[in-house]
Amino acid sequence: MAPITRSQAAAARKTFRFPSLPTELRLMIWRQSFEPRILHITIDTIYLPEHNSDNGRGRRHCCTPISTHVRFKAREKPPIALQICHESRAVALKHYIPSFHSITAPPARASEMTQTALYFNPELDTVHIGNQSAQDLGHICYHKEAIQNMKVLAIGSLPFHPVWIGYIGRMVPAFENLETLILVIVGESGSDEDGSSFRSKVENEIVQANDLFYSQGNRKDWKLPEVKVMSLQDFENHL
Repeated sequence: MAPITRSQAAAARKTFRFPSLPTELRLMIWRQSFEPRILHITIDTIYLPEHNSDNGRGRRHCCTPISTHVRFKAREKPPIALQICHESRAVALKHYIPSFHSITAPPARASEMTQTALYFNPELDTVHIGNQSAQDLGHICYHKEAIQNMKVLAIGSLPFHPVWIGYIGRMVPAFENLETLILVIVGESGSDEDGSSFRSKVENEIVQANDLFYSQGNRKDWKLPEVKVMSLQDFENHL
């Protein structure tokens, strides 16, 4: 086959124009650009004084109460479809939920420290949070729309600690449609028997918390998510 000449290549470039494709085909292409991701979320808690005041001697000191500002970050870039054009963004926004805005208490200070939303696709993405503090999971629960749609949640790096087990059990029932809970163990994870025991204890705590807090509500059909224990390496390669 003869090589393509420059004039032929130029003609081919002029012939194909993406915007000229049928709308249905363009929309299909945008959807095909969606890929499963692990959304690694880190949470920063910043403590700010409400205001400074002069003590009458030319010195300024901080007054209580303290304002707590929580910011969510992810090292992953937003989906490319959100950034190409109006059409691709419109398609992406039907699948990616803008969530995890910053939280400031009291609300009056929220305008001082803003944050761009993080986008996640409940059908494709795994949301992963670390255990920087036991409150991180509670901060996630502030975002009702996110936790109501989330299907896969990973928590780690986790120690085999009864405090963590109880805290997870109390928080997980808030995730109404959660299908899979992954407990990520960093470093020595112990034997398979230890992992099974850890998983069983977490499951029992979740069941007890659900029975306690939702037995009188509309949660009779809530299903216990599948609980998995993974090493960090296995987790990063699980997609």
